[in-house]
Amino acid sequence: MTGSSQVPWNVFSPGVYSNFCNAINGGDKTKALTQTVDSHGNVVQGSSKEKRDVSRRTPPPNPDTYNNYKFTLSWGGGDGSCPSNCSDVFYNIAEGPCGHVAGEQNIMAPSATLDTGCGIYSYTISTPSTSTPTPSPSLTCNPSDGSGGYKQFSRDAASDMTNDICSQLIKNKVVLSQSGSSLAPASMDDIFQKSGNDVAADGATLVINPNWALTGCPDQSNPQDVDFGSMQAGDCAGYFMAAVDSCPEFSNPSGGEFWKWGGQNQAACAFWTVRAM
Repeated sequence: MTGSSQVPWNVFSPGVYSNFCNAINGGDKTKALTQTVDSHGNVVQGSSKEKRDVSRRTPPPNPDTYNNYKFTLSWGGGDGSCPSNCSDVFYNIAEGPCGHVAGEQNIMAPSATLDTGCGIYSYTISTPSTSTPTPSPSLTCNPSDGSGGYKQFSRDAASDMTNDICSQLIKNKVVLSQSGSSLAPASMDDIFQKSGNDVAADGATLVINPNWALTGCPDQSNPQDVDFGSMQAGDCAGYFMAAVDSCPEFSNPSGGEFWKWGGQNQAACAFWTVRAM
């Protein structure tokens, strides 16, 4: 179990696996079954494969935010005597360590397998591409020598914050424009910045935000609004994370946690800024 899928545990549980488990629990458990489903548990066309031979905490985020993610769920089949309940198995996976990785400890691991003793369940999460559209964005990186008061920060913390920010911007259909912006609710203020020793070096504050910018427009003679209501979560996260992953890293042979400097990505008529100070 390594890495992060970017999908919160309470999106995975129970919506992703509910239909799959209904098929398992209500069918013949001697039959192996693999399905690829979306974030609502709907089967992706042509993905279901069945083999005849056997060898609550905070409210969940909006599953629509993760529509571009694909979830492959598998039951390896058994001898028909297995008492395990599919829904209980996947719920326990989501409630356990595999559902609480990354900086906020609330993200699903990319894959996991659980052997019940009479059959094997597994899942794999396929993340969408977060590459930014052409033309290539203009990127300004923060100084990697610590000058200007910039601090290194945790990539996991930046990724978790980016997912939360994009989810809320999309949910609230925020629009950034040249003439003005439909601002996010005041309740969102806290998610644009976070501080702590597990976030940035020396307890610095990590700040992530978008601002409309003409120089970020692919065609400056025809500037466009930044309409989060029609934006995919993967694109939103990609714009921010380009300022994290495309800028120099802090190489620490001792294994220091804070190894990103961040910067400002100019794309899609906006500045996508990630910095810790």
